[in-house]
Amino acid sequence: MRRSDRPGLIYLGCWLGLLAITGTLVMLSMGTWRMIPALLIYSGLFAVSAYALSHECAHETAFQTRCIAAIPMPVITPIRGSKVKTIRCIMPRFR
Repeated sequence: MRRSDRPGLIYLGCWLGLLAITGTLVMLSMGTWRMIPALLIYSGLFAVSAYALSHECAHETAFQTRCIAAIPMPVITPIRGSKVKTIRCIMPRFR
């Protein structure tokens, strides 16, 4: 099985889309009892997926390209309360 950037990018895109949708539900339900289930869905979706994505990016297994794995790490990891692991991004040299 070959590694590819595509599954990781699809996962990242779906996760960001779901966060936008559930975040909108939380904002629309502010001040009502419906805010509690919306907030539980939003926080559960955020916490589990943020941990999984930052974990795979730290091990450099989420994406085939190291440079793509380095993009979500500084954004997601501090939100989770962990130290940011720097990923060395080696760009090819063209002559």
